[in-house]
Amino acid sequence: MTEHRSSLAPLLRPLVRDDHERLGWRMAGGFVAGLLVIWLTGQAIHAQRTAEPPQPAATTDVLRADALRPVATRLVRFADVGRDLVAHDAETGSIVKPLGFEKDGFVVSIVRSHDRERKRLGLASGAPYRLTRWDNGQILLEDTLTGAQIEFTAFGATNVAAVASLLGAGLDAPPSTASSPGRP
Repeated sequence: MTEHRSSLAPLLRPLVRDDHERLGWRMAGGFVAGLLVIWLTGQAIHAQRTAEPPQPAATTDVLRADALRPVATRLVRFADVGRDLVAHDAETGSIVKPLGFEKDGFVVSIVRSHDRERKRLGLASGAPYRLTRWDNGQILLEDTLTGAQIEFTAFGATNVAAVASLLGAGLDAPPSTASSPGRP
């Protein structure tokens, strides 16, 4: 029997791995196992975060300290019409303004990005948005479901006017700074 083993040993020797190769395979296996643990942890965290949608902010008064009082507020609901949107007053149901993608692309893009976020969170897309003009001229759009807020001053006067036009006539221009007659 020992004679038989000794005759097989030279044949099986190439199949036996040395210590370095075994170490390499163990490290690769540990790396794959570590990646699996990280991926499963990420999945568990994502499931926790999306299980409950974020609570909306208690009030928009805390957004800016220099925005003292709201001058105009409107709840606006948006309806898709092809590439375009139609803005409706959420309280009366009347049409505020049709928003064409070519002319009002900024507003359409902002609303669509909020709708994508609602869809990602599994929320209804038909809930209204709160649009507020503050006494310092700033315009704020607040998603009433997620609490997300966008203040439009940084987007330039043209985009501020486009968003402000949803508040109603006469409010789409920023507050005027009165100059005396003889001064430019």
